[in-house]
Parts: sequence; C-alpha cells; structure tokens
Amino acid sequence: MLIVKFRMTTKFYLFFCFALLLSETILGQEAYIRSKEGKSIIDKKAFVSNCLIGFHKDRNDKTALAICECEAAKMDRHFTNKEYRDFTASHVIDISGLIKKDSLFEKQIQDCYTSSGKTILLQAEGFEDEFIKDCK
Repeated sequence: MLIVKFRMTTKFYLFFCFALLLSETILGQEAYIRSKEGKSIIDKKAFVSNCLIGFHKDRNDKTALAICECEAAKMDRHFTNKEYRDFTASHVIDISGLIKKDSLFEKQIQDCYTSSGKTILLQAEGFEDEFIKDCK
C-alpha cells in the first residue's frame, strides 16, 4: 500500500510539473509581442498600458482597450529583429516610426481605430481636460 501511494504521488508531481511547464510555454508566447523570427520584443501588458495612457484611458474603457489589444495583435510577428533594432535608441523602441515606415501596416493599425466606430468620441473624451484648460 505504501508503494502504491508513492507511485501515485510521483505521478501527480510529474503531471503537475508537466502542466506547469506547458502553461509557462503557452503563457510566455502570449505575454510578449514577438519579432518575425519569434524573439520576445515588448511585453504585451506594458504595450497595452502605454497605449491606454496615450488615450488618457484605463482598462475600464472597453473601446480603448479593444483598440490597444488590436494594435498589439497586429504588431505581433510583423516586424523583423533588424527593423526593431533600427528603430531602437537607448533601449526605447520608436513604435510610431516603425509603423510609419510600412504604409500598408499603418493602414492596418488605423483599421483598429476605425473598426471601433467611436474614433472621434474616443479622442474627444481622452483630451477633455486639456481642451478645458486651453479654453480657460
């Protein structure tokens, strides 16, 4: 009986380790925006957070969140390592410069905005404080 318990426990630990390893692999691939070659370039959460900051929004605004996640999805595996290096200075990637370099891709990114149907409203809501301050 003791031997059976030991084998069950060992199998459980092996299964647990395998499941943990598999989840790390799956989550690791989704956690980063990667280059065409598969190299991790940008943390997706940080990319989406910076995008939301650009809109002056938080994760509660579903439209802004959807746009930022759309951008992240389109960025994933689009550019090469060399293209990222060419637009990197002091460990900071010039994302807007990288996007403007490829006019077809720039249109795809723009489609993230236009498909939301709330582009103008989103811009107006995000900059209302600045607009009021300028009016004063």
